[in-house]
Parts: sequence; C-alpha cells; structure tokens
Amino acid sequence: MSRWNDSLGTALAASPQGPKIVRRVLQRVAERKAMDTLAFTTYQLSTARTDRADVPPRDRIANHAMGLAGETGELVDAIKKRLFHGHDLDRTKVRDEIGDVLWYLARLAADFDLDLGACAEANVEKLRRRYPEGFSEAASVARVDAQEGS
Repeated sequence: MSRWNDSLGTALAASPQGPKIVRRVLQRVAERKAMDTLAFTTYQLSTARTDRADVPPRDRIANHAMGLAGETGELVDAIKKRLFHGHDLDRTKVRDEIGDVLWYLARLAADFDLDLGACAEANVEKLRRRYPEGFSEAASVARVDAQEGS
C-alpha cells in the first residue's frame, strides 16, 4: 500500500466524520452523480491527521475560522505587495498560502460535518443556475436568484 493510502487510512480512522464521509462518497459514486469531487473529499480526510483532536468542538471551530481568516490575510498580503508595493509575485508563497487556506477550509467543513467535495459540487451547481450562460456583469446585475433587498 502506498504512503498516501496509509496516511488516508490513518486519517479516516482518526476522523469522527470519516465513516460518514466515506459512505456519502461511495453512495455518490454508485449513483454516478460524483463530479471530480473525490479529490476534495480525500484531501479533507487527510487533513484530520494534522488537526488537534484534543480541543473541544467550539474551540476547534473558532481556531479553524480564525486560521482561515489569518491565512487568507497572508494570501491577500502577497497579492497586495505585487500590486501596490512593486514586489515580484512570489508564486511559491501564493501556492503555500492557498494550501493553508484550503486546509482550514477543509477542517471547517469537517467541523460542521460537511463533505468538502459535496460543497464544491453544490457550489458549481449553484453557479450554473445563477449564470447559465457563464458570468458577465450584465448577468450579475440581473441575477435570477437574487432576492429583493439582499
């Protein structure tokens, strides 16, 4: 078995959401409704290995939300330095910060017992309904799904 599969097995065993997520993935695959979301789901499960299991759920959610905000700030800062401070874009830094944002996002989804692959799939479907011909400024202004006053 590969090191990746060993890590995934360890993550599944360590994650309280592991069995539920695996069942949902297998059900989607069986129904042939799965997009290319298995990579998101696999990634989410693998993040459990480097998360703290000794923290109460409320604190874990707060940590993940604050971590997401902090890492997003670091990503935005790298872009700001390129756009407004004359720095070269450090693609490695951008890649690493996107990875950190993704880690916190995956853990937040797990905190709420949400499958990251299913979240991605639902978002794609929502955007297909919102912009059936693809995004444009005109379609954004005339969004068919927008509620009055929102």
